[in-house]
Amino acid sequence: MRLEPHTAHTGGQYGNAWRPPGLHAFLKKTVSHSRGLSMHRYTPGQTIFSAIRAHTDAGRHDEAAKLLRIASCNPTTAAEAHIWEGTQVLNTDPHRAYRLFNSAVIAMPKNAELHLLQARAAELAGEPELAHQLTENALYVDPLSPAIRIAAWRSRARMQSREALQQQLFKALPDITDGSELAAVLPMLPPGPIGVVAYDPIASELHGWVIDPAHPDAVVQVECLAMDRRLALPADQASPLLRAAGLSGTHGGLRLKIPAGAYRLAVHAPDGRMLCGSPLVPLAPVVNPAPSKTDPRKQPVDVLIPVYRGEAETLSCIQSVLAARKSNGVKHEIIVLEDASPEPALVAALIALAQAGDITLVRHPANLGFIRGMNRGMVMHPERDVIWLNADTLVHGNWVDRLRQAAYSASDIASVTPFSNNGELMSFPEPSTSHPMPDAKELKTLDTLAAATKAPPVPLDVGNGFCLYVRRKAMAAIGLLDEIHMARGYGEETDWCLRATAAGFRHVGAPNLFVAHKGEVSFGAEKRARVKQNLRIIEQRYPWAEQAYVRFTLMDPVEPARQRLQAMRVPLVREALGKGLLAPVLYLVHNAGNTDINLPGKVNTALSDKTLQLTREFRHGKWWALLKASIAPLPMCRRYRLPVEARQLRDDISSFGHLQTKLAPGQTMTPALRALITELGLQADTDAPTAMYKAPDWSDPNTSAAWLIDSGLDPAAVNEWLLTARKLAADQSDIHLLLPRGVPNQTMLEATGVVLRSDTPARADALAHARAAEFACVLNRNGGHEGHGHA
Repeated sequence: MRLEPHTAHTGGQYGNAWRPPGLHAFLKKTVSHSRGLSMHRYTPGQTIFSAIRAHTDAGRHDEAAKLLRIASCNPTTAAEAHIWEGTQVLNTDPHRAYRLFNSAVIAMPKNAELHLLQARAAELAGEPELAHQLTENALYVDPLSPAIRIAAWRSRARMQSREALQQQLFKALPDITDGSELAAVLPMLPPGPIGVVAYDPIASELHGWVIDPAHPDAVVQVECLAMDRRLALPADQASPLLRAAGLSGTHGGLRLKIPAGAYRLAVHAPDGRMLCGSPLVPLAPVVNPAPSKTDPRKQPVDVLIPVYRGEAETLSCIQSVLAARKSNGVKHEIIVLEDASPEPALVAALIALAQAGDITLVRHPANLGFIRGMNRGMVMHPERDVIWLNADTLVHGNWVDRLRQAAYSASDIASVTPFSNNGELMSFPEPSTSHPMPDAKELKTLDTLAAATKAPPVPLDVGNGFCLYVRRKAMAAIGLLDEIHMARGYGEETDWCLRATAAGFRHVGAPNLFVAHKGEVSFGAEKRARVKQNLRIIEQRYPWAEQAYVRFTLMDPVEPARQRLQAMRVPLVREALGKGLLAPVLYLVHNAGNTDINLPGKVNTALSDKTLQLTREFRHGKWWALLKASIAPLPMCRRYRLPVEARQLRDDISSFGHLQTKLAPGQTMTPALRALITELGLQADTDAPTAMYKAPDWSDPNTSAAWLIDSGLDPAAVNEWLLTARKLAADQSDIHLLLPRGVPNQTMLEATGVVLRSDTPARADALAHARAAEFACVLNRNGGHEGHGHA
């Protein structure tokens, strides 16, 4: 599919080079740390980039090129230099521009404009699918920027069917608050009146906008239907959004005072279609009930399960709670909050469970969303503690007992979060990672082992709402969820937890309990926008929170509890070996700079799934050995402190019986691996040939213009690449060397000016990164696709 050029962003300072909005200001703000370079003189206050600009404006292109090469050799200015050079060659050599932008993106991954530049380079190089993925990357980084959102909509319009695009647009329309974005997307929608309505609970007012793009001067009349009563409402109010979109300055806006109540209100356009945001429920803000004098510990616990979609997973969740009820000493009421589900079979099943007395069913007249629905669930019994439980979870055993025990282990605890495969800070085996969800049988094994650890509660920065025990004492003190400012959801539990922290409460994790959680595989752009908007509110309310979170993740007080559970899983490795589920081979893997495939808890993807791996890493100033195994449902990754726990590691490996120890495919013997083998007394098959590194023949015109430096280099090989890079720099060659993360002497290599940062091509978990790395590796200087340039 041919991509249309982004003509709105062409031309300007760099000739015809395309630049995303905001890049000019970004480059103007660039501050160089290279003022002390003696070979060039600057005027007072001048930076190396302002000097480059001055030389360029004066036509002194050779001088500008010299300064640009110097800037690219300085690690503090290299990324900016790559941007400058990339914009200059974007139209003439998009392949080179792509590599330059890729290096800058890796150095500054949170700069969305750079992602757009990289997308433009991919587009000009004839890679439309990659360009689309990179545009989505830009949107992921900054989902609130109108310019980037517009670029993403235009990219989707080229790559998706019209039906799929329109479905996404209707979902996103209530979140569009910028006139330029609205003007850009209206032509992509089907013909007829288009509009959005919402309810303001503070003003008790229905408001919104509606317009027919084909007849922008006409006043559209909508119909409001509530409790069998109809009302015709003309859109005759001014709408700032429509005015900003250049559509109407006098009409198109809706505004109507309506009484608050738990009733369904539908708003229809003249053609019968409901406006976005309709139907709705005009509820007044919930009032936090007065503190109860009853001790919550003597009351049942309310288990609140919000339900909207997903019949199979919802009923599995409820059945797991019902099955575990007899194992718990703490009485609890299962309250299902049915939020106007569009699935009739699910609703019918819930009604049957309620009629059987298994659950208490609360049905909403229209979709309230998580926050408003949960608030009304939490005030049903003001004397009780509550548990939030997502409908895509599974529980086991005396899970309520263990949550309550942790909640009352100290008087200042506000919330408790259990271990989970997908639980942010309480994720296992790795924090803040979404792992595969265990089934009921696998959960039973994991939860039984977690209970056997008898691990005490661990401190948390914030809790997580997939399964959260909330004490009534904290709710009475700080209130409920904020349904006014965070009404669209996402981040609500973080806001509540930080409010509790500010009031002197604490949050803890329960590592002696494991709850399975499916969770969302990925966030859509609309959800990311809401998340980012709510994060801005949180940052304003709690300016100290970000640093507290960084400190928490660096200290990671949950890690000892994770390793305690991992130690309980070592016998499962022995069992898997006995059943032939794991090959009786211990593969030695060097830690290649913490690339994705070697992160703790993951296995080397060059090996089969039935592998046992051993590696050595330097982490937080200490040496560790990592024993990793691909066992269901979650990888086993046992970390051993060296040399303190070397004996335990030897004992664990010995317990597996006879294992052949050998280097993993594609690995070279590094000093760290050799030291580990010696320390453990292993007899390893290390006859695998050591890689020999010979520089390619750069004079050959068929030599690729980009070569990927291997991440598993010994110092001698790194030195050879360093000499090669310096020669290429001296020759002012167009050839680039691509540098994976974690290569020794990375700073010295980058300082040559011809070494660019690159992601490893083994990243199969993200299409955009994998394609980007492949694209960078195989492009030759003529723009054709040769074999991989991997030395």
